[in-house]
Amino acid sequence: MPPNPPVSPPPFTPDQYSPLGKNPPQPPQNPIPRPPSSNPYLSLSAAREIINAAAFSAAIGKPLCASITIHWKHSEGFNPEARAWMAHQDRFFDAFRKWLKRKNLSALYVWVRENAEKKKWHTHVLAHVPPELWEELEVCLLRAGRFDEPPSGVTDRHVKITGGWSWDLGAYRDAQWAGEVRYFLKSVSPRAMMDGERVWDALGLDDRGRKPQTIAGKRSGVSNALSRAARCRAKWRELFTLAQLRDALPTAGKAMRLPTPNTIRPGSRGFAFAGLG
Repeated sequence: MPPNPPVSPPPFTPDQYSPLGKNPPQPPQNPIPRPPSSNPYLSLSAAREIINAAAFSAAIGKPLCASITIHWKHSEGFNPEARAWMAHQDRFFDAFRKWLKRKNLSALYVWVRENAEKKKWHTHVLAHVPPELWEELEVCLLRAGRFDEPPSGVTDRHVKITGGWSWDLGAYRDAQWAGEVRYFLKSVSPRAMMDGERVWDALGLDDRGRKPQTIAGKRSGVSNALSRAARCRAKWRELFTLAQLRDALPTAGKAMRLPTPNTIRPGSRGFAFAGLG
């Protein structure tokens, strides 16, 4: 019988010489996103970051004197789902930073998201904005958030700006902005301990009887100008221990004995308190 004709080799395919074999694993086309973490309490690391940012801002002579509350439920397009809320808030802060730049002001602020039984979804912001600009800022923020007109008979404002104890004069004194920071930290767990001491007792925190509300996603933050990287570049000495954090939030009586940020000088007691040097 005649010999069989030679068989030609199969056509070349790129997978034939792949280091992972003929059928390398492929990444999933539509990976399932990880759900944002949620917690009913503000973490101690977040509280430490807020205190350091606020104390640093005061130490450079620009205390966070304007307390801003944004009520989101009347903002057009707002969705309380975690990622949608953060995206909505990011657009809002972008308009806020542009307004600050037009006014030749640095973007110095800290913020905390909350969800209360009556106020529902809202964000507290503590920023360095002089009181004479608050009215103009309120108009800008209302426009940025596309807020509805409040119903007839409703006195609550969608964007509220005050100076804490001083109301319309600005929280310039140490005890004033420190009081606002304490209010921002009210969602720290009442069972949280640091250095063998209850944080609530050491920092003078009080949730005023409010029930803890779970917040999904990032609960708080600080602006880039007050971030840890910015503080490091300015030679800021980070406050870590509970005693240091407590000293950074003076009460009215203690604040009278401490120098104001404008009088802080290297080597002085106030400079060491401020965390610089």
